[in-house]
Amino acid sequence: MLSGIVIISVVAIALGSVANTFSPRAIPWVTEWDNKIETTAREDGIQVVDLEGMRKVVEAGTHVLLDARPQVDYEVAHIPGSLSLPSTELNTTFPQVQLLLTAEQPIMVYCSGRSCTESLRLAHFLIEQGYSNVYLFPGGLQQWREAGLPLEVGH
Repeated sequence: MLSGIVIISVVAIALGSVANTFSPRAIPWVTEWDNKIETTAREDGIQVVDLEGMRKVVEAGTHVLLDARPQVDYEVAHIPGSLSLPSTELNTTFPQVQLLLTAEQPIMVYCSGRSCTESLRLAHFLIEQGYSNVYLFPGGLQQWREAGLPLEVGH
């Protein structure tokens, strides 16, 4: 009985591996999770900005900066000039922020860091709402902080 289960399991794994190898929608065996958000954003046509680009955007004040993290995290620390727009609370918070946005203006979104999905979720939402000039800073608050750049606290 046990040997039958082992044989079936081995055959199933082997067939699944072969199918995955030849499938056009194969699941990668190994992926770089640190770059997953950035790669997905680029594949989806979202413009990605590195740390130096983000620093220039903040200094120039050319973009509306949206922090996609929960409000409580935003209040602890955020990139200067950012507004809080938690990706998990869009139904309640977006109508307030929407009043400050125009369809063409540049909008920069970020979240905690390279592995958080909140900024990508927010970028997709904004594009669905008709905003055509959305940028994503995948390094997020973590990269900003590690570079020793200034932070704001509170609302």
